[in-house]
Amino acid sequence: MADINFFIDGIAVSAKPGETILQVADRHGIYIPAICYSDRFSSPIGSCRICIVVIEQLPEEDLRTHSATHHPVATGKCSRPMPSCVMKPKEGTYVWTNTEALKQTRADIVKKWNRYHPLQCGVCDASGECELQDAALEFNITEGLPQDFDNLPQKTIHKEWPIVNNDTSLCIECKRCVKICDDVMSVKALAMVKKESGIFEIDTVDGKPLDCEFCNQCIDICPTGSLESKLFMHKSKAWEMDRIVSNCFFCPAGCELELNVKDNKILRVTNHLPSFNDGNLCNLGAFAYDMNEKNRTVSASIDGRETAVNNVIDEAYKEIKRIIDDYGSDSIAIVCDSSVSSESMVSAKWFADLIGTKTLIAPDADGILKLNGVLRKSGLLRQPSYESIKNSDTVFVIGTDITNSVPLLDWFIIRKSKSKAKKGKLILAYYRESKLNKLKPISLRYNLGSERELLLLLIQKLTEDTQNTGFIKKMPNSDALIKITGVQEESIEAAANQIKSGSLSIMIDALLLERAGIPELISNLAIASGNRSDSIGFWPISRKANIKGAESILSGTDQHMDKALFQQCLSDGDFHAIIYFGNAIERILPPQIMTKMTDIDLFIMLSSYKMDDFRAKKTFVLPVATGYETDSHYLNLEGRLITAKKAVNVENKNILPVELVIKLLAERFNTIMAPLKIDSNPAAATAEKLAPLDYEYEAMEEMESKHYPYKLVIGHDRFRSDASTSFGSGPKIARPVGYAEISDGLAASLDLKSNDKIRIISKMGESETVLSVCPGLPDNLVVVPEGFADINPLTLFSSDDGYEHVNIEKIGGGK
Repeated sequence: MADINFFIDGIAVSAKPGETILQVADRHGIYIPAICYSDRFSSPIGSCRICIVVIEQLPEEDLRTHSATHHPVATGKCSRPMPSCVMKPKEGTYVWTNTEALKQTRADIVKKWNRYHPLQCGVCDASGECELQDAALEFNITEGLPQDFDNLPQKTIHKEWPIVNNDTSLCIECKRCVKICDDVMSVKALAMVKKESGIFEIDTVDGKPLDCEFCNQCIDICPTGSLESKLFMHKSKAWEMDRIVSNCFFCPAGCELELNVKDNKILRVTNHLPSFNDGNLCNLGAFAYDMNEKNRTVSASIDGRETAVNNVIDEAYKEIKRIIDDYGSDSIAIVCDSSVSSESMVSAKWFADLIGTKTLIAPDADGILKLNGVLRKSGLLRQPSYESIKNSDTVFVIGTDITNSVPLLDWFIIRKSKSKAKKGKLILAYYRESKLNKLKPISLRYNLGSERELLLLLIQKLTEDTQNTGFIKKMPNSDALIKITGVQEESIEAAANQIKSGSLSIMIDALLLERAGIPELISNLAIASGNRSDSIGFWPISRKANIKGAESILSGTDQHMDKALFQQCLSDGDFHAIIYFGNAIERILPPQIMTKMTDIDLFIMLSSYKMDDFRAKKTFVLPVATGYETDSHYLNLEGRLITAKKAVNVENKNILPVELVIKLLAERFNTIMAPLKIDSNPAAATAEKLAPLDYEYEAMEEMESKHYPYKLVIGHDRFRSDASTSFGSGPKIARPVGYAEISDGLAASLDLKSNDKIRIISKMGESETVLSVCPGLPDNLVVVPEGFADINPLTLFSSDDGYEHVNIEKIGGGK
């Protein structure tokens, strides 16, 4: 369709098909005031009417002679005031945005808001950034309508809500909070509700206390002080704080945000626009900002005895030197948690080179490194961009709950589904329902553990015309695969047809990629789709903030060792020292490895938080700074180098940047450490011809046990990533403790209910936690989310199969 040509305030402009007058004006730098509007919404609200304009449609003969200096009302052919956020322009019309009549109408609207608005600007947290204040100033309102104190509506203040304070007396009913909760976050927790008195208020849909994702978006978009963070209330005025544009470091999305700082404390986090995350934040980004103040490693120690940092570094040097002299450099392993900054990882790599060890391990990155090796062989290795997700014809999600793993991708998919272009389709392959099922995707709900069979089914269907499956040895027939997966054949056919339809974004759980055959099968599926290599993007999904940094540093190096080989070397007594960059090594290594580590001679930990208390024969602890205390870099999922900016000064002299600790240690080796160079992740060139990889299918035999009749799975929770996020106030309020989920059917059969205390038992040990009953979960599953300080489900696992056979019992009751 052709552009639409018209005039705004005498200026010739053109509109793209579907654009509103307000959007066109904004694109051409013409100001029209608006309060309820946001370009983050898929459609306008049209409730405030501040953006009203008048539209003049002239006869054709008048248009030919019409002067740019013409003003409305002269002809008497203007429309009544119309909201420009809703109205689409017509060819040849004249739009007027700022006539005296419009100014008066806008001022009258603001005066009506003010009439029943409490006069508490002096104590309101929104003062100084309140859009109602701004509107009063803009429209030169020096006096309002008489305040009718005898008939003031008695509105509710929802003090019972967690995190969010809702004072409905300050609300101007713009509905932005309702719109963002529904349209952008797809949560639908808020509504404009009619009360018994007949007045309307913002409330929860069911009238109960707010229980949602606590993402801060309703607070951030509220134009007044009606919705405020309880964590921030009465701490500062807007103009008293410094705003530092930074990036979040709590998951690998790396969302942009603004840190609001006063007196060397982060008091709140607000959104930043424009940004690649469209201003959206999750609970961690918005409310975990104070985690640096709690449970910190504040002093250096040797075997639990506090001492000066230099004493620990001196003793660490002596022990490292002794072990190298006695057993060689390769008897020292360096382990990195993939949540730590690139400064930590590059320092670890640099120190490994200094002492000559060839063992550098990032256990969380095993899956992504295996996938990279496969994609390099097949010709598919490349770095996709966030923009490619928005433009994909198909988004295929397998083995992961995107909403709870990387919320940014959830928002992209939601926005994509609500786009007027309606480009692309979602395929959701998972063992349980998730939030994205609301979008009516092609659903492939499979039996847990049958991911390989599901991929084989899709490959069969994608290649049935060519019968080109010679790269799969011992391929089962489709009936056998359908029986194993539990997926309907019609769903497989629909998914295969969609995958063939065009560009493809594949999002797959990073832990799933550690399973034998999964990287080869997902690569072969992509090739079978018939797409060009540059129209296929792979997204390994992890909660670890710097999983891409680990990938970048370890790819192509001969120092990386996977978990299986690491365990074997420990069993063989090859390691005598481990240097660990992270907070809790028990959270990234399974118990069969941890039990062998207690016998090593030396364990050195560079950590920021006190968590699990692992000890070796000698244990040295060195406290290090974390994000927002020093400029810390991370690679986000699209390979972009992002920075968690320094916002506060560390007053404890024992806490140093990690690179400074390594520099001090290097000086004991008479070596000067050069400034670190942190690189972004280069996109690998793809091959012209794609090559499927051979794969031989072997059915896995399920070992049933009457003692352990259920399958334990590690899940994700939107209020946690790394266990250190348990110390943030917002996550702690939203989800105070860890928990286990079981189905309502299993709960009924065991006479259990939500909030019961249960014990989970495996052959590796047992853990106690709180129960949450989840309707729709398969009856044989127990799901325990990772990232909670009070429970570590990894300690119950005996293998990397993705699940562990367990039993559960009620504490104080029977099995």
